Amino acid sequence: MARGPPGVRGPHFENRCIKAEALAALGGNAFFSTMDLTSGYYNVEVHEEDRRFTAFTSPFGLYEYNRLPQGLCNSPATFMRMMMAIFSDQNFLSLLCYRDDVLVFAPDGQFALQWLEMVFERLTT
Repeated sequence: MARGPPGVRGPHFENRCIKAEALAALGGNAFFSTMDLTSGYYNVEVHEEDRRFTAFTSPFGLYEYNRLPQGLCNSPATFMRMMMAIFSDQNFLSLLCYRDDVLVFAPDGQFALQWLEMVFERLTT
């Protein structure tokens, strides 16, 4: 059980990609594209009432994150939930999400381009 100030959410655990399912999804495909969503965590806004829990001090004062930092215990699970919300209908069908990485796979070049366009479109909206 997590401890902390009243009202603080406990640790969240992400659903890890199961190796057998991932390998089964990749079988029969010839085209693979990997993407690392650089600074992806910083695209997730921290709720205003939760920002105080991200506070840190420096010689220049007290600061709070407005965006999801990479060092919090719940950051990976929070980001993974966002990725699953965006790609849940395609996960294991045309792509695999793991933290801030996306692997797009396809049986041929035409589908590869089509699915990459879908990924780029969803990530920009």
